[in-house]
Amino acid sequence: NSPDVGGRHSLLREFTNWTITGSTTIVERGLGRQSLVFAPGATASQTFDPCTGFAVYFAQGPAATPFSVYVDNVLVGSVIPDTTGADNRHDGVWTSGPLTRGAHAIKLVAGAGSIELSDVYGFNGDEAQGVQLWCAARGGAQLASFIGAVGAETRRRVTALNPSLFSLMISSNNYNAQTPIVTYKAQLETLIDEMTGAVTGPTSWILMASPKRFDTVTTTIPYESYLNAIKEVADAPANAVYVDMVEGFPWTSASDDPYDLLAPDGIHATNNGHAYQADRLAAGLNLPSRAPVKKAVGAVTPPAPVAPILVAGISGAG
Repeated sequence: NSPDVGGRHSLLREFTNWTITGSTTIVERGLGRQSLVFAPGATASQTFDPCTGFAVYFAQGPAATPFSVYVDNVLVGSVIPDTTGADNRHDGVWTSGPLTRGAHAIKLVAGAGSIELSDVYGFNGDEAQGVQLWCAARGGAQLASFIGAVGAETRRRVTALNPSLFSLMISSNNYNAQTPIVTYKAQLETLIDEMTGAVTGPTSWILMASPKRFDTVTTTIPYESYLNAIKEVADAPANAVYVDMVEGFPWTSASDDPYDLLAPDGIHATNNGHAYQADRLAAGLNLPSRAPVKKAVGAVTPPAPVAPILVAGISGAG
């Protein structure tokens, strides 16, 4: 998020701005199915700026062991996970409490045993109101990466977060794998049903497609077929909408890119491409397009706090 609009969610595995020491192992559990198991004494640290507090998300169960949390080099938490019930349950959370708004460094330290961590959220005044954006991205993911038994722990974390809105962008990897359209559409419907069933209360979906990728060798099934399947699914339930994020990106060849929207790998968007996608999404949802932030002048009475709206994004990148 922009520093003016809310906090920041960070997957320990997916984002590279963490400094990690000691031995860690990737496991396919938790949000995005990419948690890290820290060997005894291993650490992860990062500075969030601005920040008004932290939440740390971890696995619980019989194998879970205590770990320590430092904020600005001061020990602020000795976390003792629940060791009852099923193992590797992704429903543990520790919160720091309020911090003075500014730059704050967090450091997570495994104790005498190994620990499994997935996410950290750095609040920016959005603890009790506003919009929280959560990223469940997984590099190379296809729809099958999140449904059925393999997606169980992601759904467990989704249940704990209870988001009001999902955004989903998984298409180019299935196109690259040439997943049969009947299978792709069925998996898309299953993913929506399973994730919707994991939350309480009403929830909605934004369905999108990635830009067409140009490293796919076999193209028996054209990319248009996957886009049409997404549109058909969006037209079926009342709680889903399709937003076109493909128009404007290269279609016939990767070099047909006058606005530098597609990266040289022919798969991912450039910074220009991401900005363009943000504008397309805003237009598709009838929202202001990167409107300037209004600054308060004089005494302002803040609105009454309401529960923050959680938006969970599920995507797969090449």
